[in-house]
Amino acid sequence: MRAPLLISFVLLVSCSFLPRECLGEQPRPVSLATHIQTQRQPAVDVKAIERIRKIVLHQGENPRALANLVQLTRDLDAETAAQLFSDIADDYLRQGKYNQGANFLQQLLNQHHAQRAARDGLLKLMRLYSSSEVNRTQQVNSSSADDQQGFCRYALHIAGDTLQKTTPLNNEPAVSFQRAVTARGANRSQISKSLLTRLKHDADAGPWRACARVEQWLREDRKTKPPKPVTICRRATGRPYLDGALIDPLWQSAEPMQLTYDDEFLYLAIRYPKIAGTAYATDPRPRAHDADLAAHDHVRLWLDLDRDYATCFELAVDHRGWTADRCWYDTSWNPQWFVASGGDDSTWIVEAAIPWEQLTDLPPQSGHAWAVAFERETPSADPQIARFSTTAVPPVKSFRILLFE
Repeated sequence: MRAPLLISFVLLVSCSFLPRECLGEQPRPVSLATHIQTQRQPAVDVKAIERIRKIVLHQGENPRALANLVQLTRDLDAETAAQLFSDIADDYLRQGKYNQGANFLQQLLNQHHAQRAARDGLLKLMRLYSSSEVNRTQQVNSSSADDQQGFCRYALHIAGDTLQKTTPLNNEPAVSFQRAVTARGANRSQISKSLLTRLKHDADAGPWRACARVEQWLREDRKTKPPKPVTICRRATGRPYLDGALIDPLWQSAEPMQLTYDDEFLYLAIRYPKIAGTAYATDPRPRAHDADLAAHDHVRLWLDLDRDYATCFELAVDHRGWTADRCWYDTSWNPQWFVASGGDDSTWIVEAAIPWEQLTDLPPQSGHAWAVAFERETPSADPQIARFSTTAVPPVKSFRILLFE
């Protein structure tokens, strides 16, 4: 843009010394805003983009799907093409097709690393490979610890390669924190510590600064004030009876959400006042996986085992005891967990037990720390609004530290 504008200015100055009759008919002045508008790329054909997306997704996990997308995006501007790679990768992740999603994210970084979509693409790819939650849903068995470490090392390699080509991403706090988490999973403690040290002193790192300080607090000195709120998950002295009444001694706290555990289960208790004017009818039908909870008072709970504040197990349950769940983007994850509902005219109650085998190979021990977030969602006034959001994770600042007693 600068060169054409400069040339036009020089020609105008040169011609101003000629007699007016030599200049002939002159064009009307054009404003800078109008000039910029005429130089812009043509508007993106949204329908054409959607057709490309459907063509690729129709091929499922066919290896040719990626090659076809490369061909179909040849005539698109780089930014639009990059975003299409990212969106299709998300579609695959939502279906639990992690290998295909990873392939599209890798191609995004290889082909469009200079575009804005590359930041989120790099984050997703690192999270995908380093996530203990994703690893668990993929049924990795007895060698999972070694495999997980190998996945993390590969994620570090991808990050290093991308950051060499796109150096501004080195200053992105979210990228730096994820690299630290990935390095921890790869048993590269010095790399992790170096990245976290930089983040905890960076006043512009936003919520990632507190996350970095949490890692130092957990590692060095838990006697000082924690950088984030802490919820203690106490060991149960006896197994609660799931009846939706919360009369067992371990549920005597006034907190609306309580967690406790033993060697086999993570136990959950929810107790909330009912909202006037809201229907709280029971439903005699058999419960189904991933029920639509939008029209019902419900709670969403996120369990983040490796504290990356992204790839979480999400468990949602409403006042009826109906549930919906997913792992990160993947709504096809359907763990087996046990739920009882109850309450009275003024309160609704849910009591649940989640077997450890649905979440992790190694149940947490005393002193272990996860991250946890939860929120209550009441029925939307607009029935068209889907409250079980496609957002895979709540804001980073919403998370607390879940410390096992």
